[in-house]
Amino acid sequence: MLHSRQLEPLDSRVMVAAVAVLFAVAVWLTRGAWQGLWELWQYVSGYTHGPLVILVSGYLLYERRECLRAVAPSWIGLLGVLGISCGLAVAAIVNMRILEMALLPALLIALVLAIWGWRSILPIGAALAYLYFAVPVWAIFTPVLQSMTIDVVSLALDAFGIPANVEATLVHIPAGTFEIAAGCAGTRYFIVALALATFVSMLSPLSIGRKFALVGLAAMLAVVGNWIRVFVIILVGHQSDMQHSLIVDGHNNFGWLVYAVVMIPVGIIAWRVLRQPDSPTAESARSPVNTGLKPFVIASATALVAMLGPVAYANHLDAEARDSQLRLSVEWPPESGRWRLTSESHQWQPNFVGADDVQWRHFESQWGSAVGFVAAYRYQDQGREPDFVDNEAFPAETVIMSTDIVADQSGDLIRRSLASGSGSSSVSYLRYVSGSDIIASQLKFKLATLLHALQGDHAALAVGVWVDCNHDCQFEDKDVFELTESIVWTVETGALQ
Repeated sequence: MLHSRQLEPLDSRVMVAAVAVLFAVAVWLTRGAWQGLWELWQYVSGYTHGPLVILVSGYLLYERRECLRAVAPSWIGLLGVLGISCGLAVAAIVNMRILEMALLPALLIALVLAIWGWRSILPIGAALAYLYFAVPVWAIFTPVLQSMTIDVVSLALDAFGIPANVEATLVHIPAGTFEIAAGCAGTRYFIVALALATFVSMLSPLSIGRKFALVGLAAMLAVVGNWIRVFVIILVGHQSDMQHSLIVDGHNNFGWLVYAVVMIPVGIIAWRVLRQPDSPTAESARSPVNTGLKPFVIASATALVAMLGPVAYANHLDAEARDSQLRLSVEWPPESGRWRLTSESHQWQPNFVGADDVQWRHFESQWGSAVGFVAAYRYQDQGREPDFVDNEAFPAETVIMSTDIVADQSGDLIRRSLASGSGSSSVSYLRYVSGSDIIASQLKFKLATLLHALQGDHAALAVGVWVDCNHDCQFEDKDVFELTESIVWTVETGALQ
């Protein structure tokens, strides 16, 4: 631990300005990840509250600004800055944007530890950790919340005597079919409830136990409110024979109305606790300290230099990839086993966002029709990658019933059994390719992308087959492997003539 010599306390205005400049430089060095976060707030409905979270975090920092007057550099914090910067560089190279975004608040917290030491890490670190309410790390709760919603709504429908058949995420009632998709899990209400309750608890003089109780109450009410929302929508659909406007375009406004009602108890508690006097511990955190501007500048410069190396190297690899070119060649088999290449085109076509080249062909067999495809990227970026969530390796209107990993002679494939609202069935087979590696796991694909990028090979592919079945997909995987094994591709990258 390094300690500065005794100096006069920093003027508050100078201190605030210096910290603002430090954070601005840190944000500029990681501007790619921050830009991705800003785009997320603009276009993803579950995170439109992001700018407000930034303002709240800034307010909390300003309220605790006295804790930033004691510069006490920490080697542990400096190593944390270096390690997290390396993590950001790796995430940028393999295009794991969620990991990049998740590391941003951690990097700022490490900066606080590196410059101001352990004394300031709790009050200032908590204000910066509040930023996580604007970072897309909450998707891990979506499957659990979705499963709970399906189970509770099924029980409620049975209790109200509404005939329903629940099949995976589909709820079939006499009037029609509802899908309780990931967007119906209530994750956004859950995040906002936690954010509001955490903000109140951070400003209140409540004990630690009561603060956690307040946050837990808000989370529980948000989850219950979403159950009510989904059940009422299905109930209205049943009663109106799917004709009510709530079924078509009223989901969002109705959801926030239910949320506002169920959160009234939290609002009452917040109003009462915020009227209480400040906590003595908050005042004790503002005790006078001795420091100066010079130790702050030295510690800040050292921490920023630790950030610069890994970030600059990642930017160099990114520029190299963007300057490259790509040429994709695919050999389609005229006949493979019982699959025959045909000149007819299926009404569905694969869609891979931002791909440099996508090629596909239509095949026929006794089991139905199939579309084989190869999508190639010369480099990956947010929204343009083989495993991007908005890519369509199968029709968007279908629902995933099950997912398995299978293998043909070429390597692993992701096998998805699909169903449509009309009752038809289909199967999707998909693999990712990085360099010479053929992969079905997204995590392994990211690791392979990193290793090949470090060697100067940035290209990546998605290769697959979608089978539109004639009779409930009555075939074995090996029957489709006759087709997946016979698609041959070559990729050239670099400065092509």
